[in-house]
Amino acid sequence: MAFSTQQHPIVEGWVQGKVLHAFAQWTIDMCPDLSDPTQHALASIFKATVVKASQVLRPLAERCGWQGLFAYNQISELDLTFQGNAIAEGDTLVLCIRFMSELLGGKLELPRARNRLSRLAQCEERLMADMTSRLKRIGGYKEHRGLAFDRHILPRCRPLAESIGNRMAYEAAEKWGLPSEVLTLYERICMGEDLDPLHMAEPLAQEHLPSRSSAPYNTVLAQIRSESVSQSDIDHYVTAPITSDKSWESFMNSLHAFKSPEEFITPLSKL
Repeated sequence: MAFSTQQHPIVEGWVQGKVLHAFAQWTIDMCPDLSDPTQHALASIFKATVVKASQVLRPLAERCGWQGLFAYNQISELDLTFQGNAIAEGDTLVLCIRFMSELLGGKLELPRARNRLSRLAQCEERLMADMTSRLKRIGGYKEHRGLAFDRHILPRCRPLAESIGNRMAYEAAEKWGLPSEVLTLYERICMGEDLDPLHMAEPLAQEHLPSRSSAPYNTVLAQIRSESVSQSDIDHYVTAPITSDKSWESFMNSLHAFKSPEEFITPLSKL
């Protein structure tokens, strides 16, 4: 983790993990009735958000070089698991199309943003307004089986579900009591911004812009380094030998060695 290009996927994955854990608990508590359509919609939004977040595994594997591709280091294996999860128990895209269509048609109601002025809530609101406008122009929800709905609404259902999920996850993490540094970085991830921005000295350049401080990134990175040297619950699940020099040495020593016959010394006959 000497270079920022190695650190960024790790920081992003760590932040996403913390926030999505809080989001999972919030989703369960929000609607525990399994027969309620709202529960199904929330579960689908959560799934879409997690699947999107899991894409960080690919740059993480790339930064590990060829070692990131081998199954014993778990990264590529975990990536395949998430791809399978995106299809299992209902294809993510199909679920997004179903519930976002019902949301646009007024057949479904979801928890609204607690703070409509937050950046993620505004992003969600813009997407929703755009989708509503498009739906109106093509003739309304009654056209949901038509060609225009297929062309202009269906491709935008998943981004809308992900945007709603980002906002809900942020609010869940905030309610859960996660540090402000984690919330700031999560917001930057969702907005596609630099996790560790360069501070701009010009006051006018910063007007109407969110904080560009590097402090949240530095704080989270320090916490990750601290956790990496201490015992953690995830140690029971992580078997990748690449995680430490000690485990790598042990792994290498456990491998079978194959040599050509010429490398073996034939013992001299005692006769």
